[in-house]
This record gives sequence, structure tokens and C-alpha cells, in this order.
Amino acid sequence: MARRGIQGLDDLRLAEKLEKSLLKAQKKVGKKIGQKFISKRKRRLGAASKRRKAAVRYVVGKTGELVVLDLAPMAWSQEFGAVIRPENAPEIFVRTGPPLQSGEKPVRRGDYLLATKPRQKPRLLGVYKTEVRVKRVGKGQRFFDQAEPLLDEYLEEIEDNLEIDI
Repeated sequence: MARRGIQGLDDLRLAEKLEKSLLKAQKKVGKKIGQKFISKRKRRLGAASKRRKAAVRYVVGKTGELVVLDLAPMAWSQEFGAVIRPENAPEIFVRTGPPLQSGEKPVRRGDYLLATKPRQKPRLLGVYKTEVRVKRVGKGQRFFDQAEPLLDEYLEEIEDNLEIDI
């Protein structure tokens, strides 16, 4: 009986070493592939704002899993397309220019909101709409289509970085 316990203990130590080695490899590779995905995603977003690009992130969890995220409020709508309608108002205000400056007054003309200042041309602040259609991004710019090719590379890298000392 004692002999089995000792053999089981050796197996347990080997399993712990393997588990620790796997976790170390997952974290190392997760950071590498995560950074690679983020840079690729930001490049594909093109001329998007800094705020939009800052919403693209990755996380390597305590258990070694890699999670890539796009946390921008409009990310899902841009990915799959959407129709946005107001919930508590008859119209949505879509800003098209900088906000009001000192000395300007807002004036609504039809569906347009203009900033007026004495002896100057009015400037467009935004447009009122009953709904806004967001077009779906092209296939090469989609989040999942960018992440999927890196999955095979992620698994291969983990296998290559796995160190087992027996």
C-alpha cells in the first residue's frame, strides 16, 4: 500500500510540473499573441479615433486564457450593422461638428441644428434623425475574422514554449 502512495505522489508531482509549465507557456504566448492581435486590429480600424482604438484590448487571465476584447460602445453595431432608433425621444441628435462656442446660440432649422453668431454664417452642429443606419464593416475588418487566424498560431506557440522536465 505504501508503495502505491509513493508512485501516486510521483505522478502528482509530474502533473503539477506539467500544469505549471503549461500555465507559464499560456501566459507568455497569450501576451505575445494578444499584442499581435491588438496591433493588427488597430491597423485595420484605419482612421478611427484614438478613443475607438483604445477600446481594443486583450487580457491574459490567472488561469492562462487569452481574451481579446473590443469594448467600444458601437463595436457590435459596426461589426454586424444596426438600425438605431431613439427610446425616449422622437429623434436622435447626430453631432457633425464641434460643440457650441462662447457667443453662439443654437437654432434649429428643420432637421438641422445650427450655431449662429451675429454677422457670421451659421455653422452646422448636428442633424436630427428618426433612425440611424450603421453599415456593417467589410469582411477583412471584422473582429472574428481577424482573431480566428491567430488561434492556430496561439496553440502552436503554447506547444513550442511548453517546457517539461521529467
